[in-house]
Amino acid sequence: TLDLLIHDPSLIICNEVIIKIEHHFIIDPNTNVKDVKNIYSHPQALAQCRIFLESNFPKANLVASLSTASAVEQIKGDTQGAAIGNLGSAELYGMKILNKSIQDNSSNVTRFVVLGKDFTNPTGFDKTSLCFSYDVDKPGQLYDTIGIFASNDINLIKIESRPSRAGLGQYIFLIDFDGHQNDESIKPVMEKLRKQTSQIRVFGSYPKFNEV
Repeated sequence: TLDLLIHDPSLIICNEVIIKIEHHFIIDPNTNVKDVKNIYSHPQALAQCRIFLESNFPKANLVASLSTASAVEQIKGDTQGAAIGNLGSAELYGMKILNKSIQDNSSNVTRFVVLGKDFTNPTGFDKTSLCFSYDVDKPGQLYDTIGIFASNDINLIKIESRPSRAGLGQYIFLIDFDGHQNDESIKPVMEKLRKQTSQIRVFGSYPKFNEV
C-alpha cells in the first residue's frame, strides 16, 4: 500500500480504521495435527504467533505467504500443512479452525486506510500522512525538518523511512502528524516542509479513527 501511495498521486487516504486482529490455527478437515510439518502465513502473522508456534510446533517449517488468506487457500488438500489466518478465510475455503486466538498479544490491532480520489475536508479531529525526500543528503537535515513540528507545537505521531527508487543510499521519509493540511495551524508547517525538502507528497488529511 505504501508503494502505491508513494508512486501513484491519484490515490488519497480519506479515512482510517483500526481493527482487532485475531489469528487462528487452521488445517484441512482431513489433516491429522500430528502430521503437520509446514505452517503457512504472512510473515507478520507468523511473528505475532511466535509463542504458540514455539510451544506447539517447534520443529515445523514456517513458510511465508503473501497474505493470511492465501495461506489458508494453500493448505486445502495438504495433509501436512497448516495455516495461520482468520475466521473468514477458514469459512471461505472450508477449512477447520483447530486453535483460536493464538496471537501473542490479545490486544493486537492493525491499521487499515481507506483510499479514494479526493481530499477530505477538516473535521477538527484529523491527522495527515505524507512523505518527503531530499535530492542531496546533508548532516542534520532530517533533524531540522522534524524540528519544524516541535517548534510549531504539532504532535508528530509516526516517522519511518524506506529506500527510494532514485538510487542506492537515498531514502523516502514517511510521517503522520496531528492536524489537517488545511488547518490554519498546519499551513505554515506545510510551507516550511516544502522549503526544506526536495519532494513532498501528501497522502491525505483525514479523520482519526475514533472507537465508539
